[in-house]
Amino acid sequence: MKLSKMKKDDIELLSYTNIAKLYLEENKTTMTTADLFKEVCKLLNLSDEEYQERIADFFESLTTSSSNSSHPRTDSSTKTCPTNEACNPLSQTVFNSSTL
Repeated sequence: MKLSKMKKDDIELLSYTNIAKLYLEENKTTMTTADLFKEVCKLLNLSDEEYQERIADFFESLTTSSSNSSHPRTDSSTKTCPTNEACNPLSQTVFNSSTL
């Protein structure tokens, strides 16, 4: 099943995690949690406000899903914080289709 061939109504029936997995498989890419959920929100036509309200739930569903065979990795080698403070873990957690 490819997201690019699905109707919006059918995509809306999927969980955020399933949408994310299909997106990563189709695009053969690795993304941070924040960027991945932005793509999910684009596919569902969700607003920036809805993105902000739902990203924590999305992150939790990714990290606690029983379908995860391994935990996502935090890639601190490629991400730096402009303020030199602790970075938001949502922006550093990297997922690809094999981690979902």
